[in-house]
Amino acid sequence: MNRSHVAGVALSIAFAACESNPQPPPAVAAKWQLLFTEQPGAFRSVWGTSKDDVWLVGARDAKSPGSQPAALHWTGKAWQRIAIPVPGADLWWVSGLDKGDVWMAGTQGTIARWKRSDGSLTVDKTPGKQTLFGVLPVSETEAYAVGGDATCQDPGCPAVWRWDGKAWAPADVPQDLLFKSRQWFKVWRHKGIVYVVGTWSDD
Repeated sequence: MNRSHVAGVALSIAFAACESNPQPPPAVAAKWQLLFTEQPGAFRSVWGTSKDDVWLVGARDAKSPGSQPAALHWTGKAWQRIAIPVPGADLWWVSGLDKGDVWMAGTQGTIARWKRSDGSLTVDKTPGKQTLFGVLPVSETEAYAVGGDATCQDPGCPAVWRWDGKAWAPADVPQDLLFKSRQWFKVWRHKGIVYVVGTWSDD
């Protein structure tokens, strides 16, 4: 029986060393390397801090009821599969702090946090069951998650949540964000300003 696999790939490029009398370096072709193929569902996000700290997250095995979402960590020597104990969920985004925890978010309002200090994983209690398309940790005591439900027709369908280091709660945002949008896809913060992007309708 044939099974389709979705593979993650990485681009590695070699650079010529500098010389005291530099000459034009020869053209170096980029080399693609196939990293991982044994994944029945699609990978949907990649993030990392170095060549020895790379994260891939994605979908569960749709053909296996109750399967868990995909989460893999490259340590520089091997891929480690991280168990995310949320059967039936898919992961849409992964992001973390350079020397801190790694956050993963997806369907069923799932937010999982991998603690770099001891390698443990927790699944946080969240305010809803919307699909989360983006998660952004700002510090060890502040993070944001955004998402929504395109089929929902009620106010409050989109998710803009904030974590204060102890719990997740709806962020204090203008009501238009809740009434005129169904989904928010990504979030970014710079110098105290939080940006979110997603759908919008004035109808």
